[in-house]
Amino acid sequence: MDLTLIGYLPKRVERPADWLPDMPSIDQICSVGDCFSPAPEDRIIFWKHNAMWLYDDETTAMSVVSPELRHEFTLFAYKIFPFLFNDKDQKTFNIPELQVTPLSQGYTLIGYDAVSWSGGTGFNHSPLSCNLRAPDYKVNRYCLVETLEEAITMAKDFSTGGGELGSYFVFEVWKRNR
Repeated sequence: MDLTLIGYLPKRVERPADWLPDMPSIDQICSVGDCFSPAPEDRIIFWKHNAMWLYDDETTAMSVVSPELRHEFTLFAYKIFPFLFNDKDQKTFNIPELQVTPLSQGYTLIGYDAVSWSGGTGFNHSPLSCNLRAPDYKVNRYCLVETLEEAITMAKDFSTGGGELGSYFVFEVWKRNR
């Protein structure tokens, strides 16, 4: 099953604090959710995002970051699995028509995430970091899992109460090389 590129987002990548002392292999939180590695605080007020609350190209994505702060942000690109999970049920998710610029060679695939969405202004929480579920799965240094299959298993698990409320989506996470 092909995943669909849905956009770009700059984030301020954080290192894990003492909240995951048993996970020394994690050195960056690159989850899709904003809880630990946030997107620009006021990005929505510019109203430049697409229907998936991301940006169609790198230039637009970085334009919501103040020029003097851009060095603090890392650019990510996200692909989504076209299904959502609710109480372990897999349902088709119709991705809106988007005009996203194709991913350039300057990105590296760093893993997969399962993230809640309850509507609103973007995706909500990644239980791996937000609900301290990383020790329950084999995660990489970015607090993500390595395969689509693992992420689907997580999304099903989280959708039954193993994370935040809401439907769960599976993302492929790409990080812009510096």
